[in-house]
Amino acid sequence: MIKRLFSTILTILAVTTLFSCDQDHIFYKISQEVKPTDPRIMGGPTAIVQLGAKLYSTSRMGGTVHVYENDSWSRLPSPGGKILELATDNISLFVLIGEPMETTYIKKYDGTAWDEVVHGNFETIIGAGDETSGGRIFAATKTAVDAYDTGGLNGTMSPGALLMGAAYLNGVYYLAVAEKGIFTYDGVKFSPSAVSGSVGKNTVGVLTVGNEVVAVTRFGEILRGDSSGFTVALSAGSYLTGGMGLWEENGTNTLLLVGLQGYSISTVLGYREIVLEQGALPKKPSIFKPGLHSPSTVSNADKYDSTIGIHVVTDIAQAADSKILFAATTKNGLWSYRFRDGSDVWNAEE
Repeated sequence: MIKRLFSTILTILAVTTLFSCDQDHIFYKISQEVKPTDPRIMGGPTAIVQLGAKLYSTSRMGGTVHVYENDSWSRLPSPGGKILELATDNISLFVLIGEPMETTYIKKYDGTAWDEVVHGNFETIIGAGDETSGGRIFAATKTAVDAYDTGGLNGTMSPGALLMGAAYLNGVYYLAVAEKGIFTYDGVKFSPSAVSGSVGKNTVGVLTVGNEVVAVTRFGEILRGDSSGFTVALSAGSYLTGGMGLWEENGTNTLLLVGLQGYSISTVLGYREIVLEQGALPKKPSIFKPGLHSPSTVSNADKYDSTIGIHVVTDIAQAADSKILFAATTKNGLWSYRFRDGSDVWNAEE
């Protein structure tokens, strides 16, 4: 009888302790929640475009282009229509306006107003290049891609799927095409087929990292390479959106950031971090959730989980001057990681 009573008491104590621990964990989680703010740029923002020291963004189907510089926001004159996408050739800013599935217009900002460059049935525009190359704007439909330079149309290809991203390295442009792979463009001609190692892959993003090109696929593969071929560097273990960005610390690109979508019922969202070595992808790279290693873009993994970690990140970029990190989400506007209410946290950029 005494043994049975003693056993019962131990069981009660164990359950009480477990319940108390669970309660403590719940209360801690609640304490890490951040009160949401209303975003300055609402809905699903376009790509975050960096040109010089300025960042540009806008609400897709909105009418205002927002400019960030020196930790303050301003607005450009209206391009006159619903904005579908922003892009830059690293010399000028371009906008695609119009209605989906109808005639659309590419306009270029000349510093005071928007001038029409060309019109067609384009669904997206993506830019790449540098100040010395002259850069290119790639205007795409679901099946074809046109390349435009300062002289106008300069090459067309028909990969049979939508262009998802563009990057530039050593005189060569790299184009990520959904379900087809990575194509190249030398400034005049497109490659007739995707680069080896990328053929048939659902590439949704591409970025120059150090002296190579890094691409991501919808199903979580992270590729590395150049025009001679690509190899799989690692797997993210989740679907990827194609959003990619570099995070700088002490003057060196320290992290590669990639946006997550998660699987159909997954809550694995936000973005992940890949540690770089001297600005380049290491031989055997690893991927981490923010806040669980050093260096990291955030100081608190639980606050990351309760903020940007519950949203799909479609693009991510760090401002050149303030070093503030910004992220575009699918439907919850533009977010930023900055000091608010006593700590650095992710929240909608007001």
